[in-house]
Amino acid sequence: MKLFNTRTYIALGLASIVSTVLLAASFLGLVPDRQGAVRAGRLALAESVAASSAAFLSSPDPARLQDVLRFIQKRNEGLHSIGLRTREGRLVVAVGEHARNWVSVKTGRAVDGQVQVTLFAGDQQWGQLEMRFEPVSPPGLASVLQTPLVLLLAFCGTLCLFFFPSTCTACCGTWTRPRRSPRACVPRWTR
Repeated sequence: MKLFNTRTYIALGLASIVSTVLLAASFLGLVPDRQGAVRAGRLALAESVAASSAAFLSSPDPARLQDVLRFIQKRNEGLHSIGLRTREGRLVVAVGEHARNWVSVKTGRAVDGQVQVTLFAGDQQWGQLEMRFEPVSPPGLASVLQTPLVLLLAFCGTLCLFFFPSTCTACCGTWTRPRRSPRACVPRWTR
């Protein structure tokens, strides 16, 4: 017993082939990874800020460093706060609402948008630079549903399922089976 007509099975097969090709392209690295690029950019920003902050660590005036960090925060839209914490855990410089919103990485509850870089003064570990960004992806099921690959698969699959049967009908008319040959499908206008 057939549940669907032949065009629907062909459209499902086409959607499966397109989805398989897109998944293979993603696994081979041919589909760009936006979230990975955002994370790499944030890490590069944090490392460059840490390198420039190390020059100000020996300065007796933390206001100059705070002005630089405030400028960096204003120039980066998704950056919520920046903090410099000593090795003992004391917050020396904070830009934005860093003290209230920072979740320690050691607790295991740190969010996706937090970056922490170790700071050195000479050969000694001085402390750490902490940067809190807007999360790259929302938490929960929304994170999976908003992944660009999932959206691309849904778009292409929907296009195959709905566009292909309507294209067959528009090009060839309504598909019927002649009485003498039950397996052949020919358009009505050819009879």
